[in-house]
Amino acid sequence: MLRHSSDRTAEISLTGGEGQGIDLRVTNRLPEHPRFTAGSGTGLVGLEERARALGGTVETHQHEGRFILTVRLPWPPPEAAEPPG
Repeated sequence: MLRHSSDRTAEISLTGGEGQGIDLRVTNRLPEHPRFTAGSGTGLVGLEERARALGGTVETHQHEGRFILTVRLPWPPPEAAEPPG
């Protein structure tokens, strides 16, 4: 976030539970004058690849002057989890 926005604060929410999955949501204000012009292109792509490898998803969108990133990861119920070792 610090690379892409002049906003130095973010709202972070982590919710979920066994059998429901985990939702991570990060929200920050969009910059009035973006100062980021180029990058490797792997930031959000890398997040999406990691989430997908775990059976999850990554969504981004803008709403009312805010950038919103949501990562959803599965968390199976206890009976569906594999036994250790």
